Amino acid sequence: MAARRGLRVALAQMPVRWADREGNLHRAEALVARAAELGADLVALPECFVAPAREYAEPIPGPLSRRFSALAKRLRIHLVMGSIGERAGARVYNTACLIDDHGRLIGRYRKRFLWWTERAQSSPGASAPVFRTRLGRIGLALCWDLAFPEHFRDLALAGAELVVCPAYWQAGDRFGRLAPRQVRRVRPLVHAEEFFINACVSARAAENAVAVAFVNAVGRTRPDGRPDRLVGLSQVVVPFRGALAGAGDGPALVLAEVDLGLVRDAERVYGLREDARLIMPRR
Repeated sequence: MAARRGLRVALAQMPVRWADREGNLHRAEALVARAAELGADLVALPECFVAPAREYAEPIPGPLSRRFSALAKRLRIHLVMGSIGERAGARVYNTACLIDDHGRLIGRYRKRFLWWTERAQSSPGASAPVFRTRLGRIGLALCWDLAFPEHFRDLALAGAELVVCPAYWQAGDRFGRLAPRQVRRVRPLVHAEEFFINACVSARAAENAVAVAFVNAVGRTRPDGRPDRLVGLSQVVVPFRGALAGAGDGPALVLAEVDLGLVRDAERVYGLREDARLIMPRR
């Protein structure tokens, strides 16, 4: 009998140009179709892959989620629809959607930990849902959530085996909240965000016994009128083995075969979730 293959994950590391909304949509659809041709079970798009969350915000379900639900159904793949702006009453959330291979919207995740520039335009989410699929139990994170171990621990304790983390992460994020006159000391640290991403993706996978799929955008941006670049570094990391596949800072379609048995083995070996339930106070 042939060995059962693992879960094949594809990460669409694509250029995102917010001035070209339709171009972003067509690039995303083409990459999802290519990933399906290559046998992907699950495809993930970057955060805000169409436009900033505050722009073109719409209800979910809405036009964009229906468009990508139809694509997932036609291609028979599961899809993490990066993130889009979700309008819910007077609030706007930065929201990722998980769609199954029948085109059903399994669930949504509203970003909990907002980057400081997002806070005036978006509301934070309040939960860390885990979704049961035929592929396994999947949790979601978005970009700056990666810096917060508590989000990933919440997902692990809720049973997540794979966490998918779309991002829109720029090299200039190393300046954070600093005013221009304060950035002199960090200006030469051009690879600071690359270090941050690589360290955190590996740590989140190891400390929670989960597989982590991080998918970022690439290309040049102009936040606040200043040129910047998206750093890419999309990667799939699993317990014991580390990175299975990854990309640099150019357009790429990252493919990795993930054995979720390693996640279950890691929990049996280390007992991370068991110990967390015993030691951590209930919230």
